[in-house]
Amino acid sequence: MEEITFLHDQNVLVTNQRYIAKGKTYAVRNISSVSIVKMNKPPILLLLPVFFAFLVYIGFDNYYKYLSIIIIILGLIFWFVILKNNYIVKIQTNSGEIKSIFSKERPYMVKIVEALNQAIIHN
Repeated sequence: MEEITFLHDQNVLVTNQRYIAKGKTYAVRNISSVSIVKMNKPPILLLLPVFFAFLVYIGFDNYYKYLSIIIIILGLIFWFVILKNNYIVKIQTNSGEIKSIFSKERPYMVKIVEALNQAIIHN
């Protein structure tokens, strides 16, 4: 049987026979389902700057209170703008559930899932 490639880039190879991600190879015939899972941002990364700013606010004079407000604003900008959620391609095999690859770019993960679905259908 000829091997047909559905997706090939520097991180992933999806053919009708195998799926390679992060140096691990999975047989497509053993994959029963595939999905994308969103991992939310850890809330501690928002709470740390806010807690630190609160300590500065209650512990120092007026000049430092402005600094604490700036720290809170920068923490919020970091949380909402800079931090992105991670997305994981999760495959279900006959040996269990595997989180095969992750990225901050959802469209890339969708591309991998679509290629895997095509490979599963082709089998």
